[in-house]
Amino acid sequence: DNRVTPNGDGVADTITLGAQSPVAGKTTVTVARRGGGYSATPIDVTGGPAYLPVTINPKALGMREGPYNVTVTLTPSDGSAATSQKRIIVVDSTLGSLRVASSGKGKKRKVTASFTLSRGARVTARVTSSTGRLVATLATNKRMGKGRQSLTWNGMAGKALAPAGTYTVTVLATGPYGQSGLRDSVRVR
Repeated sequence: DNRVTPNGDGVADTITLGAQSPVAGKTTVTVARRGGGYSATPIDVTGGPAYLPVTINPKALGMREGPYNVTVTLTPSDGSAATSQKRIIVVDSTLGSLRVASSGKGKKRKVTASFTLSRGARVTARVTSSTGRLVATLATNKRMGKGRQSLTWNGMAGKALAPAGTYTVTVLATGPYGQSGLRDSVRVR
C-alpha cells in the first residue's frame, strides 16, 4: 500500500521506496503534490550502481494530506538517456492510534478497540480469528466524528461465546483521501 499516515502512532508514519541504479550516475527523487502547490527533492545524489532506499517522511518534508507523485530519475554518468519511474503515495492521517484491550473472561469478557479520527469518517471494524475467519462485525460504514472513538466486542461469535484465543481487530476509516486501516491483536480468556 502506498498510503502513509503521519499521525505519530508509529504505524506507517513514513514510507520507504526503493530506487535501483544499475549504472553510475545521478539519482534524484522528487515529491510533488498532485495538482500543484508543493514540491521537494529529498534525494539528489551521485554515485555508483546501487540500491537506494528512499524514506519519505511527510512531517519532516512539510507535506499536507493528499496524493503525491514520487518520481525517481536516474541520469547515467556515461551520457546515455535518463530514465524515470513514478509512484503515487497518499498522505492521510484520518485514522490513528488503534489500541485493543480485553477484560474479563468467559461470558463476562469485553474487548474494546479505541482509536483516533482526525476528522469525521465512515468506519468499518471487524474481529477475525487467528486463522483469518470473520468472527464479529463491530461497525459497517458507521459515521463517526473527530476525536477518540471506541467500539466494543462482547466476545460472541454469532449466538455462541467465541473460544479463548488470539483475535485481530481491524478498523477501516474512509475519508476524503480514501480508506486507511489499522489492526491490532488481543488475547481473550
